[in-house]
Amino acid sequence: VDGGSTDDTHRVIQSNMDSRIHLIIEKDEGIYDAMNKGFSLAEGDIIYFLNCGDYLFDDTIIKEVCSTFISERGIDIAYGDVVQYGEEEEYLRMERDSPFHVMARCGINHQALFVKKSSFYNMRPFNIIYDVYADYDWLLNGLCNHNFKLKYLNMPVVYYQAGGVSQQEVARHFPERLHIIREYFSKAFNISLIWRDPVECLYFIVIYVYLIFETKRFILR
Repeated sequence: VDGGSTDDTHRVIQSNMDSRIHLIIEKDEGIYDAMNKGFSLAEGDIIYFLNCGDYLFDDTIIKEVCSTFISERGIDIAYGDVVQYGEEEEYLRMERDSPFHVMARCGINHQALFVKKSSFYNMRPFNIIYDVYADYDWLLNGLCNHNFKLKYLNMPVVYYQAGGVSQQEVARHFPERLHIIREYFSKAFNISLIWRDPVECLYFIVIYVYLIFETKRFILR
């Protein structure tokens, strides 16, 4: 799904087309609008979003993910680690299933998430009112309101290109993050993983009580 890029993306895609690929080239309302369009056309059992500039860690990832969903049918999301790359040296970002990561660090990169399509049926798609944190909102909605079950793969799954929209003008998009935190803060304590690590649980409480009550002027109205 391409919003009308001018960087030769169309030629690259078209040179690799086959009958399994649906190509949409049209103006959209942002990244998450495009992702919603892609989801509406996806015909498989597992949904995965890979953005331009990102690529899978190796050619065994899909097999590993499928095996996980087959062996553990009760899970909604399987996820792994992200290897970020850019002008500087590559580094591994651990996507641990802890309250500190899922809540305090803006969730989990959507490039690390493989989601059972049926889990989407009873919940809204990505909320496009958020420019960069719609995936954070979506994940917390799934965890807090739909009791999503997570499975950590304990392996790198994707190379993530640094410098994307979510890393640009962080301060300008900070109100989105606070708005989402405010919506889900009280519900977060219903997530079993919040209580797995007492130290991180305390850290989570202290940091977010401060963010919510001391930065009200940033909250979206």
